[in-house]
Amino acid sequence: TCALPILAFLLRSVPLLTKRTCSSVFTRQFGVEFKLHSVADEDTIDVEADKGLTLLDVCQNEGVDVTAVCGGGGSCGSCNVILPQDLFDALPPAKEQEAELLNTVVFGRKPTSRLACCVKISEKFAGKTIEVP
Repeated sequence: TCALPILAFLLRSVPLLTKRTCSSVFTRQFGVEFKLHSVADEDTIDVEADKGLTLLDVCQNEGVDVTAVCGGGGSCGSCNVILPQDLFDALPPAKEQEAELLNTVVFGRKPTSRLACCVKISEKFAGKTIEVP
């Protein structure tokens, strides 16, 4: 007799759990497709990444070798990547700390360089190729 209330509770809960799980699947944002080009490996890969992830997260998830001495905290300047000019122009400008760190980058810095840990994926990345020095 003690098991009946528990069983009844579980049966009432299953539809709620199922509804939450299924609705989260359908409301998931679809990823943005773009390319990562590793200059060191001379290799280009197609990636699909969720909006809001940092470019550093995407590189690390895809196995692209990006140095991130500070672990992505935006305090070292080692995760320099090179954006195409049109994407660079379309993104919000680098904040003061990122700009200062970019000035210290010696290897691979170009006018369209940004720190991968400071750039978030958006629909503006679609179809672009990002260079990783």
